[in-house]
Amino acid sequence: PVPRAALTLIDIAGQQVGRGASGEDGRYALATPGIGSYVLIAAAGGHQPQAVTVTVAERPVELDVVLGGAG
Repeated sequence: PVPRAALTLIDIAGQQVGRGASGEDGRYALATPGIGSYVLIAAAGGHQPQAVTVTVAERPVELDVVLGGAG
């Protein structure tokens, strides 16, 4: 788990629609503006940023994002 990772949610038009950060335990929750596909970008010091596509339906989505080392 990566604490205090910065999280950015982008819609298919490239617009930022959400921001947040993981907690001390590495867990996070972001609200979405609605059903659809989004790109979630996670970044934290000492790690390479990671972008993943997530499809949101009517139920909450659980998604683990793995951040690799900086090199």
